[in-house]
Amino acid sequence: MSTLKLSYKFIFEILAAFSIVFSITWSVLSQKKQYEWERKLETLHFLESRDRGHLRSINKKIKNIENQDSLLNVILSDSTLLSEIKVQLIQYEDISIGSNIGVYDNDVIKRFIGNSFINFNKKMQPYILYVRKRDNNPNLYLEYDNCVKALPQE
Repeated sequence: MSTLKLSYKFIFEILAAFSIVFSITWSVLSQKKQYEWERKLETLHFLESRDRGHLRSINKKIKNIENQDSLLNVILSDSTLLSEIKVQLIQYEDISIGSNIGVYDNDVIKRFIGNSFINFNKKMQPYILYVRKRDNNPNLYLEYDNCVKALPQE
């Protein structure tokens, strides 16, 4: 009888241990999913709140320029355009820093602004390379370049 009591006690202790492990695992997984959801929402709210006027204005002025040298000359000769490009690059650099350190979600960035984000980076490469060389700073807008490379590809 004593061994039977001991076996029931042992079985209940094992079941309690499994229950505790299951509860802890469930809690950790739930918190992780909640964190991921909150990160996606934070990214979306940040992207929705940004000023899109600069990008529209820039695109109007440069959309038909294909030659990189011509593009750079147009940018450098138009102080208003240059100012708008700087603001846009800073905005995209901020988004990129948040993404690169894990604060913002790359999938949300890709879905929400991906094409304009990537295309602007490609279009601005002559200017970005020019500024890096001019300022002797190879790290200018590097976060933006790295973020574009890290975005999920289609």
